[in-house]
Amino acid sequence: DTAGSWSATAGSASVIVGTVLSDHASTGAVLLAPASIAQRSNTNISSMAAPTGTTTTLTAADSGKTILMAPNAAAIVLPAVAVGLTSKIVQTGAYDTAVNTIKTPTTDNSIFFVGGYASADSGDGNTSDNNSNEAITFGSATLAGDWLELTCITTTQWAVTGFAKSSDNSNGVVFSD
Repeated sequence: DTAGSWSATAGSASVIVGTVLSDHASTGAVLLAPASIAQRSNTNISSMAAPTGTTTTLTAADSGKTILMAPNAAAIVLPAVAVGLTSKIVQTGAYDTAVNTIKTPTTDNSIFFVGGYASADSGDGNTSDNNSNEAITFGSATLAGDWLELTCITTTQWAVTGFAKSSDNSNGVVFSD
């Protein structure tokens, strides 16, 4: 409450302030953890949707968010480069009718991807050419849960790591110009 104490009575807004260790009217115990309130209160804004059939253009304000990319023609354009920006992009369903794409904010190969992703089959996965690939395609072999983490590491490079369940390199997650 406003005086700095706590109450077992529900307030007017739902806020997580701790964990119930034992649920009992007289011997119950609650572990209060007010330092985690700020972190937990941001959970509603730490992810955003990239819907089917639309282009979602990210901004620097979206850094740190998980982008939930619906399958089938979702397109994501990364923000203007600024070292330290990050995003995690997760495909929410299996490919059905159209590829998904992630692109850098330019189309002249001046900003490109470096790195790659691993596959469930240890012999598969794909990597960027590390000098001009500015598009990533989630193709016909991609599945729900395939993901990439992107971090802007220089004014020209986005580092990519990730994992895909598919072992199909040509129709899975593919880097291109």
